[in-house]
Amino acid sequence: MSDSKKDRLAKKRLSERRRKARIKSDPELYVMHKEKDIQRYCKRKNEGKIKSVSELDLVNNEFLEREVEYLPINTI
Repeated sequence: MSDSKKDRLAKKRLSERRRKARIKSDPELYVMHKEKDIQRYCKRKNEGKIKSVSELDLVNNEFLEREVEYLPINTI
């Protein structure tokens, strides 16, 4: 049986959804999962892979790039 790439991707997504639902339904697994996420975040933050908005330079700071110029309503 040969599965197409789309079928394999759909199966993978479904199994991932089921795995996450199983974790969320079990309180112990959920707490362990959240702790792992927090540890992973702290590790990445300490390595400098995650930066806060204040640490971004002007080119990478999307908030500063999206400044909107407002035109006056009555231009007549």
